[in-house]
Parts: sequence; structure tokens; C-alpha cells
Amino acid sequence: MMIIPLGGVSAGLNNFSVLQLRLDYLVHGLVFVPLVILWRMRFPGHPVWLILAGGIAIASGLEVIQYLLPYRAWNINDLVGNGAGVLLGGGLFRAFGLVLKKC
Repeated sequence: MMIIPLGGVSAGLNNFSVLQLRLDYLVHGLVFVPLVILWRMRFPGHPVWLILAGGIAIASGLEVIQYLLPYRAWNINDLVGNGAGVLLGGGLFRAFGLVLKKC
């Protein structure tokens, strides 16, 4: 979905205004939460930092691709939302993992 021009070309966006909140930034973050959780479940022996670094790399890479495509709009808030989703996924996995170990 990131390379399909669904909304048309957006010209004149303020791409570096960080402190804005829209629903699509939340959705960007929520997309990456299950990615990290599923990676942690699939690769339990790998270090947490490696999985988080991989998630951040994918999140950043997708935004770089959108920046390079002329018909897609790039926004720093999307990148921040992606990164927050990766970190949230790692935190949720750790929190629920600790709860499950106590049971």
C-alpha cells in the first residue's frame, strides 16, 4: 500500500513539523507492533536489540522508499510513528512475557 498512489500527489506538505497528531500516525505505529511481537516469538534466542534494530530499519526503509517515489508524500511523523510502533511492540512483548513467566 505504501507505493500505490491512493490519495494523489500531495504537494506543499510541511514534512518536518513533528508535533502534530493525526489518526494515520497512530495507524503507522500500530502496524509495526505485531511485527516486533511476531519476530520475538519466532526468534526467541536473538537479542532484543537486534530485533528492534531490524524493525527500525524496515520502518525507516519504507519511509525512504516513499520519499523517493514522486507520487507518494513523505512525512517525518510517519517515521516517528513507525519507530514508536516498533518500540511499543518490543515493550509489550517484554511486559506480557514477564507476566506469563510468573503464571
